[in-house]
Amino acid sequence: MAGGPSHIETFDPKPLLNQLHGQADRKSFGEVKYQFVQKDAKLLGTKRTFRKYGQSGIEVSDLFPTWRSVLTI
Repeated sequence: MAGGPSHIETFDPKPLLNQLHGQADRKSFGEVKYQFVQKDAKLLGTKRTFRKYGQSGIEVSDLFPTWRSVLTI
């Protein structure tokens, strides 16, 4: 979906990515081939917060405040 929110900002929290926010790419991640990104680019975490909802315990970000009430039913 062009222009839609990232999966990292909605239903797919990445706690390690947030811990590494602002750091250089790690060699342990393997070789990464960049097309339009500078080699010295830093990792970027999310500012969103996540909470578990519903019987499944799915984590939903604060981007969906109205969905939270539906998922807690």
